[in-house]
Amino acid sequence: MVDNLNGKIPPHQFECFFDRLHGELSKFHFSKTSETNFIRLFTSLFDKSTFANDALKFPHHLELVSAIVSNSNFLTDIVVQNPGFLYQVFDNQYLSAEMTPESIKKEIESGINSFRTFHSKLNFLKLMKKRFILKIGLNDILGFTTLETAVQQLSYLASSLLASLFNLCRKEIEIKYDTVIPEKEYCLASLGKLGGNELNYSSDTDLILFYEKDYSPCGTCNKEFFELLNETTLLFIKSSSEMTEKGYLYRVDFRLRPDGKNSPLCRTLTDYMRYYEARGENWERQMLIKLNFVCGGQSLYNSFYNYLRGFIFPVSHYKPVKEQVWRIKKEIERKIAGAFDIKLFPGGIRDIEFSVQTLQLLNGGKIKELRNGNTLDAIDLLAQNGLLTGREKDVLKKAYIFYRKTEHFLQLMNDRQTHLIPENEELLNKLSRYLNLGSVKIFNAELSLYRRKVRNIFSKALKTGRGERDYFSEINFADRARAEKNFNFLRNGKGLINDKEFEAATIDNFAAAEERIFKYLIKSQFPDKTLEHFTRTIKSSRFPSLWYNQFRNKYFLKAFLTVCNYSQISIDIIVSDKQAEDRFLSGECFFLPAEGEIASFNFKDFLLSLSALYALKKINEKRFSALAADKIDEKIKFLSKGMTARFFIAALGSYGAREMNFASDVDFLIIFENDTDIFKAENEYEKFISILGGQISPLEIDLRLRPEGKSSQLVRTLDSFEAYLAERARIWELQSFSKLRFVCGSKKTFNSFKHALVNKIKTIDKYSLKKEILGMHQTLTKPNAFDDKSVIELKKSKGGFATIEFTLQYLLMQNHKLYHKCLGRQIPFIIKELAAVSGHPEEMKSLAVNYSFIKKLLLHTQNISGAKNYKCNCSFGENKTGLINSCDEINIILKENYLIFNKILES
Repeated sequence: MVDNLNGKIPPHQFECFFDRLHGELSKFHFSKTSETNFIRLFTSLFDKSTFANDALKFPHHLELVSAIVSNSNFLTDIVVQNPGFLYQVFDNQYLSAEMTPESIKKEIESGINSFRTFHSKLNFLKLMKKRFILKIGLNDILGFTTLETAVQQLSYLASSLLASLFNLCRKEIEIKYDTVIPEKEYCLASLGKLGGNELNYSSDTDLILFYEKDYSPCGTCNKEFFELLNETTLLFIKSSSEMTEKGYLYRVDFRLRPDGKNSPLCRTLTDYMRYYEARGENWERQMLIKLNFVCGGQSLYNSFYNYLRGFIFPVSHYKPVKEQVWRIKKEIERKIAGAFDIKLFPGGIRDIEFSVQTLQLLNGGKIKELRNGNTLDAIDLLAQNGLLTGREKDVLKKAYIFYRKTEHFLQLMNDRQTHLIPENEELLNKLSRYLNLGSVKIFNAELSLYRRKVRNIFSKALKTGRGERDYFSEINFADRARAEKNFNFLRNGKGLINDKEFEAATIDNFAAAEERIFKYLIKSQFPDKTLEHFTRTIKSSRFPSLWYNQFRNKYFLKAFLTVCNYSQISIDIIVSDKQAEDRFLSGECFFLPAEGEIASFNFKDFLLSLSALYALKKINEKRFSALAADKIDEKIKFLSKGMTARFFIAALGSYGAREMNFASDVDFLIIFENDTDIFKAENEYEKFISILGGQISPLEIDLRLRPEGKSSQLVRTLDSFEAYLAERARIWELQSFSKLRFVCGSKKTFNSFKHALVNKIKTIDKYSLKKEILGMHQTLTKPNAFDDKSVIELKKSKGGFATIEFTLQYLLMQNHKLYHKCLGRQIPFIIKELAAVSGHPEEMKSLAVNYSFIKKLLLHTQNISGAKNYKCNCSFGENKTGLINSCDEINIILKENYLIFNKILES
């Protein structure tokens, strides 16, 4: 620095000047940045020699300059751009003069009239801001003023400058449209720190704008009052916030208005009153505590505030204020994720503000003097009214001043809206010196102590014994970011563009249920999927409020969460079918329909009931399968009543055996007694198939098990079918017919068909049977080289459903009487019968246990995943269904089944 100054100050003054400068700089933490600042400032001066002479005559000159360059790049920039300001602050009378709203307004009015154009007047306002910020900041750095005075002066300055700018913008629009926009008919009000008269050096200024009523103030411009005011506001926002060569005035923010950033910038007083009355939220009460007048109609502001007092400070509360404040604070802390943010971290500025505001909200209805938007004033008032102890008041005030002064220093450094404690050692040292602390170590100790004390008071003020528990972090989400987005939507109705969609009552209902939801998700086996299903349901609903009302019932909420956890099938139906949604909300889906309701019954609704009841463990696998088959029976019986020919309909496949699952097709065949009027019979049957297919959707009809398969004729007579059985039926078809079960029609015709089938079974020799079954089993269970090894196919894998069925069918087809007895019966019944006569009782006992396990696993997997197949994903199923610990256990069971198959066929 000596080299840089040498030659710019007369030699006889240099040594004395430098000694004095060194002495002043030693009072602060002087760094390379400070040196650069001093050189920039000194270089900007017009007459450096005069400055040096004056500095030797008036020692406080170098004191002020040293304070500026050591502590604030921002203030240094102001002086560099406007060297004349330096001599103003050298004047002790100017520097110490009181700043009041009246004095600031008077100075603005006297100066702004010297300029003619809007642009020049705007630049004047920006220049005024810099001049006053230099004065306020310098007093702050030197300790000539208190924090309370500094934030008050900053707030007075901002309110005055913004009021002046809004008036300039209003006049511009008046000139543009040759009209008048009366001040008394609108009001610009402040919120946040500006409203509480506690503004930072680099705060956003939160504003709200409203007007009396809409009308057309000018006949020629064809503009409504709203349009004129809106255009004024747009010009105001642009003029204030836009960065130009002269800088910017203030960052103005209107997003705290009702319905947020996508709502009109201004609305009528009545509109706002209706909003707060119908949909006002607790956080908006907190916000409005700091409401303050900026410009426009004072009487309009008074009307607005007088109305809002009842909303902000009700005498009694019907909503859990403390819980809502705690929830908002925890959400803030979760979002900053450990950032060292003095404003938002636990025990920081927000904890102080939220503690104070909560006590104000709860008691301001009865104690009017608590209705104060300034945090430090409110702390005193709370203590005076016995709502804070003397010790708590002292802690909160000292901590608040410590935090805000720290915040001020950080923002004074570079005019940046930051609240993060720096990691930079130079900044930390400067900060510690600014706070009159001996070292960074002492600063950190003070900070830690205040955080702990403030957090204790915050927790006590909100009286939440469970408050410190962070439920969200306890949930084992795989995609935490996605889960956070889903929760934000469920809490507030916020979508991709953060529009607020839910009304206050809806949000409150969710808040009341949130803890139960968290606790369920902590224990959930699929928290991501459960939350995703929850969110899908609410997003698809026409009336989310109906769901949220129901969530107040803890039994309904638990049932819904369980369905979200264990049944994608249920959720898919609810989301796609509004009638199904209504049935779930009403609770109808938790009860199965009576038999007499079949005529008007929707099978999709029935499937919703089955999937939900199965997820809730109200029905087991056997009951599920029987119910599904019985309901299809009822539907077929009802629809076939119009058919005139003599016939019977018989079920086949899993439907025939009443062993249905979520992936089952509806297999059946129809046999007519004779070929009389066969053409009419075919027409009736095709019509029947068409109607049935529509009424049992989403299940599908499968007629491929008829003779000659899918390419053969749909309608056959008893004679032709008996001939087919006797002459051409193959082993695999006889296996399929083992699941044959009468549904409706002529029982006599069915018995004749069954007799022919049993006669065919008598003709099968054991060798041919064994050879055919072994060959078919080998073909069916042949592994594919491209199969995913983490997925087990429960039907076609060796040891799966097909292996068990082939084993049982092999034994049945050697005993025509037992085959006849077991036609269309469920597998547990068949196993029990075979255990008594087959000579393999232990093997049958093992198959019974294993079949029950695989059937349960299949239904759980299908219901959870929504997949219409027989695949079990090992990574999906591991320790999730409550049935298995790993895929190794499934493979052990399948291997045992396959060994039993081989043993029986080889015996």
